[in-house]
Amino acid sequence: MYEIAKASLKVYGKLGRTAEKLESLIGKVALSSFSSGEPCLNVCERICEIIEQKNLTVNLKLKIARALKSLSEDDFTVLAMHYGRYKGDLYLSRRTYFRRLNIALRNFQTALNLGGLDERTFVDVYARRIIPVGTVYEEVCEKERRKRERNMSLRLNKKYATSLLTQPVRLAATV
Repeated sequence: MYEIAKASLKVYGKLGRTAEKLESLIGKVALSSFSSGEPCLNVCERICEIIEQKNLTVNLKLKIARALKSLSEDDFTVLAMHYGRYKGDLYLSRRTYFRRLNIALRNFQTALNLGGLDERTFVDVYARRIIPVGTVYEEVCEKERRKRERNMSLRLNKKYATSLLTQPVRLAATV
């Protein structure tokens, strides 16, 4: 649930560094083309691919930043605390904290969708073309899958235990 929101928050800090690395790579590819002897057209195509990847990275970072700015202060604070960008105290019970976190994730997911970043766009455009984004998205999806399986297993165990408790007990009659 809210995989896009979670993946976006986890990868947000890495996007700036990724864009800087891609910018550096453009310069390195351009400079190495003088001594490599590789055809100019191949080098130009490679540079264009890197520029496209850098533009996607910056575009994704801007969309996430806009969505974060549209959140209420409470939602932003809970998300910032959970994803390690804010140090402070909320003085909430564990249950209230996680309830607010789910509300904040839902609001963030809605803000992302309104900003044009739905699940299909995220996967097709960004996760497949930007390596850190794809890796984080896969990790989040895997974690959510394991969580659903664990919850299903717990529900089945609870259901089985309850059925054992509610079955009528037959007492053997002593003669």
